[in-house]
Amino acid sequence: MATRVGDEVSVLELKCTHMGCNVAFGEISGRGITCPCCGSQYDLITGEVLRGPAQKLLRKYKVTIIGDEVQIDD
Repeated sequence: MATRVGDEVSVLELKCTHMGCNVAFGEISGRGITCPCCGSQYDLITGEVLRGPAQKLLRKYKVTIIGDEVQIDD
């Protein structure tokens, strides 16, 4: 999931670390996205857990921005 907040661009894993649900279907509020299955909330830029029950952060991929394109450097 690619996200832009201000000038920051982040690409995070889509799979909730608690129940494995796709967090892309969750509600976004400010810098957070809430898992639709368990209610865990993650920071859209860092992937950190803002509210449990999840305890592990979402994997964050390294990215390179070239013009208007975001490249994932796995």
